[in-house]
Formats: sequence, C-alpha cells, structure tokens
Amino acid sequence: MARNARQPRTAAHTADCDTKPTHNRGKIAALLIIFAGAILAVMLARQYQLFQLHTMVQSARAAQDWDQVAAATNVWLDRDPDSPMALMYAAEAAQHRGSFEQAINLLSQIPVTDPAAAHAKVQQAQLFLGPLNRPMIGETKLKEATTINSRSIEAQRELLRHYGITAQRAKALAQARLAIENESDSPATYVYLISLDSIVYSTGKESNARWLESGENKELFEVAMLVNEARTIGLGESADALVDTNQRQAELTQLESQLLAALERYPENPELLAILLSTYSDRGDVQKVVSLLSQVPASAANDARFFRYKGWLHRMRDEFAEAEQSFRQAIAKDPYDWKSQTQLAETLRLQNRTSEAETALEIASMGTQLRKSILGLSTIEILPVNVLKQLHQYSVTMNDQSVADQLAIRIEQISNAATTTTP
Repeated sequence: MARNARQPRTAAHTADCDTKPTHNRGKIAALLIIFAGAILAVMLARQYQLFQLHTMVQSARAAQDWDQVAAATNVWLDRDPDSPMALMYAAEAAQHRGSFEQAINLLSQIPVTDPAAAHAKVQQAQLFLGPLNRPMIGETKLKEATTINSRSIEAQRELLRHYGITAQRAKALAQARLAIENESDSPATYVYLISLDSIVYSTGKESNARWLESGENKELFEVAMLVNEARTIGLGESADALVDTNQRQAELTQLESQLLAALERYPENPELLAILLSTYSDRGDVQKVVSLLSQVPASAANDARFFRYKGWLHRMRDEFAEAEQSFRQAIAKDPYDWKSQTQLAETLRLQNRTSEAETALEIASMGTQLRKSILGLSTIEILPVNVLKQLHQYSVTMNDQSVADQLAIRIEQISNAATTTTP
C-alpha cells in the first residue's frame, strides 16, 4: 500500500494561520486599553473624592466647625494616609478641639522632605510653648524648623522672637545674622541685630512666668521675666510713670531688690549683671560696678556691654587711654553699641580730640534716634520705610556691608510693592 503523500499547504490555509497571531494581539491590546481605562477611572474617581473632601474641609474650616473638619480629615487620611495637607488640617482641628498631643502626633507625621515640614515644626513649637507649656522642647522645634528650611522666614522670625523674649542675647544676635545670610530675613530681623535692647514685649513677663512654672531651666525664665519687667518699667518714662513718679520709684526699688536676690542665686548670669551694672553706673556707684565686673564669667568674653562698663570705670578714674581702649573693644564686638559710642565721644572730648569726638557722637546720635523710632512702633514685624532707611544708613556707617546690602534689597522690594499697589 502506498505511503500517504504529504499534502501541500494551500494559500488559504497559510493566510488563515497568519491572521491568528494578529487577531490575538488585537484582543490583548483591547484588553490592555480596557484595563488602563479602568485604572484611570479609579484614579479619577479617587482624585474626585479627595477633591470633595478637601472642599468639605475648607468649608467646615471657614465656618469654624472643627468637629466637621476632624471628621472629614479622618476620611481623607483613610484614603490618603500620607497627605501633608490632610495632616495639617487634622492637626489644626485637633488643636481647636483641645487635643494638643494628638495635634503634635499628626504634625510629626509630615516628612522633613515635604515643603510644609518647616511650618509643621513651627506649629509644634507653638503648642509646646503655649498650652503644653514645655518651652525647651518648643525652642528645639523652632531650631529644627530653621534646619529643615534655612530660608523659612516664618521659622527664623519665631526663633528670633523666642530668643528675644527669653533674653538669650547672644543667640538672638547670631540668629539674626544667620537669617540675613540665608535671605530668610524680615524687617524685625534688623531690629534684633541693630537695636535689640529697644525691643519691649508686651507679654514678655507673663510668658516667662508661665514657662517658669514648667520647671524647665528655672534660671533662664526667672531672669528673662525680670529682664522684661525692667524694659517695661524703663519704657514708662513717657506715660503713666510721669503721672505718678512715686509709684514708678517704688517699682524700680522693688525690681532692684528682686534683681539682687536673683543674682545671689545666679551670680554669673550675664543678663542680671548687665542690668545691675547699668543701674549702678547711672548712679555713679564705682564700688558696686567694680564688684559686679569681678563676677562677669569667661563665657561673656564677647559681650560688648561688659567692655562698655569697664570703659566707664576707667573714665570715672580719669584713665582715659584705658577707657578709650575698652569702648573701642565694645564697638568692635557690637558695632551698633551706640551707648559705647556716646561714652567714647565723651572720653575723646576730655582728651581734647574734638574732631574724633564729634564723629563718635554723630554715630551715637544715629543709634539714639533709631531707638526712639523703634520705641514708637506698635510692632517690629512691619516697619515703615523711613525706619528701614535709618537701619540701612546705620549699617552703612558702621561698614557692615552684608547687612547693608541685604537691607537695601528689602527696602527696594517693599518700595516697589507699595508703588505697584498704589492706584
């Protein structure tokens, strides 16, 4: 029997086989399109849900309905647990509902790489400095905020204010320069740097008294409370104090006793020493100035104020060369120390160096006029252009180039903004 011959493939059979892979690929492509469409639909639906939640939160927030904000952000965080915006809103709601620890926890979940991280740290700091009354943690959070974003104006401003209100002078001066260097300066930054002693905090005494109750760093807050009170009483020369001088004298006497008692507890505290040195040098009490200067710690070696009081002591003893040297050392450490400029001018005049004395006195006059301008303001956060120009001229006169340059930029920006908004 003959072996079956192999049948040749017909053209129709070949064409049918060739179309099968193409047909299958078409099916796969169609399925992929359907699948991608389904994913896109889910994503769009999710985004729409989040948009609705965001809208709901904003509406409730505008109405101050914090229970509704909390409820909506809970749903939002279920859908998107890592949303920094949802965490911020949820923390705000928790804070308004008195759940401060919950607010801290929510804010801590915002990653440091997120643009809102520095602001979240500032918010945490305000809770620790406020209702939670843990001031040292609050200060740490503010420092963390400036580390996360060195160009955050908000973080720099709040840290500077805390250093000022707690009478941490060296830190305030260093932080002000750092803010200017990082271009995170605000108008207040220059007041801290150039005229720190002119700042009077309306709530300074009360804030430090509350922080003192926390039991954290008793010396810091006890001394800062007295410093703020001293500034407030000093400011009262033009108002109620003139109406009742006896009352003011009683306040000054009581404050002096409190300062001396605090110095017994903290004999090397530079702020206590500086206030008392100012008090006794104004009275011409040489012996007490000598005694207080002997207590100045080595850690205050860069504090211009103590070189000023040393210069005062030399001048009182007619040691003019030594006095001049001390005043110049003070000015080298703080070029904006107009009090040292004033006393330097007097020392030069006593040596018949009239021309040099006039130059020093002109510089001192800039400082005194600037202080008057600052004391007349209701806030240092927003400064009139004329005060900014005074600050700028002072920095130019003292050859503080980096400060003068950055301040000039800020003045131009503020002036341009005012011109733009003027019809």
